[in-house]
Amino acid sequence: MIEPIMLVKLIHVISSAVLFGGTLGCAVFFTLGHRRGGVVETAAASFCRTLGLFTLAALIVQPVTGMILIKMQEDNAMSPWLVSAYTLYAIVLLAWIGSTLLLTRFASVGHAGETAEFTLWSVLSWGSVVLLCAIYILMVAQPALWSHAG
Repeated sequence: MIEPIMLVKLIHVISSAVLFGGTLGCAVFFTLGHRRGGVVETAAASFCRTLGLFTLAALIVQPVTGMILIKMQEDNAMSPWLVSAYTLYAIVLLAWIGSTLLLTRFASVGHAGETAEFTLWSVLSWGSVVLLCAIYILMVAQPALWSHAG
């Protein structure tokens, strides 16, 4: 039988893979769809909105399993590397909301519209990919980022 902490870790790792894969997949797929334009772009936007449902599930599961792991491992929830990860995660969440709203608009009108809208979507989407990589680094390395009093 699997230990409870191992089960929570497994769920946390799988949901992080879904979050990263969904974010990266959408960034690549819609960027390529936008370059092709027309029906391909509309299909890419619709696909990314659907993929967003899986990503949303992962966005919910991640903090829940993360907090459970902190409690189970008796870690300090205010460790500098964790606080940094929380901050980056909050930015990713906001960027995901913004990029999803833009994709919904793109899918409804059939294209990404003005270059400024696509540029904003690109910054939000690709920026999320970069921030998720930074979170992975924090989770693996758990660096001492600053002195933590207390």
